[in-house]
Amino acid sequence: MPYSKLHNPYTIDINPVLSDAQLNNISDNMDTAQKIIRALTLKIPVQSIIYTATANDINRSILLSQIWDFATDNDIVCLHIDNTNKNDFMQQIHDCCLRYIENIQSVINATPGIDTNALDDALKSFTLLIAPDKALYSPSLQQDQDLYLIAANPTQILTDVFVDLGNIANDIGIPICIFIDDMDRIAHKDLSALITSLHRVTQLNLPIMLIGSGLPTLHTTLAHAKSYSERLFIYLT
Repeated sequence: MPYSKLHNPYTIDINPVLSDAQLNNISDNMDTAQKIIRALTLKIPVQSIIYTATANDINRSILLSQIWDFATDNDIVCLHIDNTNKNDFMQQIHDCCLRYIENIQSVINATPGIDTNALDDALKSFTLLIAPDKALYSPSLQQDQDLYLIAANPTQILTDVFVDLGNIANDIGIPICIFIDDMDRIAHKDLSALITSLHRVTQLNLPIMLIGSGLPTLHTTLAHAKSYSERLFIYLT
C-alpha cells in the first residue's frame, strides 16, 4: 500500500458481551456495508450508509469499527469527523480534505497527469469560508475576487471541493469514505450543503461515500434538509 492507514477511531479496548440478537444485527449490517464498499472499489454507483441508534449504543461502535477496518483493507482512505461541536463542521470537512491529500501525496506525485489545481483553488475558497481572517489573499486581484464570491456560497464551495477531490480519487484509484458521527448536530445549512455535494459526486459516479451515524430521528432530519436525501442513503439500525 503506497500510503499509511489512518487510526481507527472506533476501536474498543475491551470486548463487550453481546446477545445473539446483537451479534446477528451487527453481522447483517456488516454484510450490507461490505457489498456497498466492494461496489465502491469497482466504481459502481453506491448509496452512502446511515446508521441510527439510541445514544451510547454499543452496536454502533462495533459496527463502525468493523466497517472502517474492512474499507481500509480494501484500499479505501477512511476519514473521520467527530461532530461534537455544531459550529465547526465545515472546518472538519476542510481538514479531512487536507488529510486525504497529505496521505496520498506520494501516489499523486507518482501518477502522471494528475492536476490538483482545481482542488487547490476550491480549498482556497474553503479557507475564505471558514476562516476569512486567516486567508492570505487580497481581493484586489480578479482571481481572488472570484474566490471571495464563491466563498459566499457554502453549498457551491463544498460541491466544488467534493467533485475535485472525487476526480483525484478516481484518477489514482483510491476511494474516500468519510465517517461522520452525530450527524444530528450538523447545522441545517451545512447539512444541506453536504447532501447537495454528495448528490453531485454520486451523479458523476466519483468514488466518495459517507458513513454517518445519529439518533433514530436522523432520517427525518435529512429529509427536511433535502427531499431527495432518501435516494442517497441506505439506513441501517
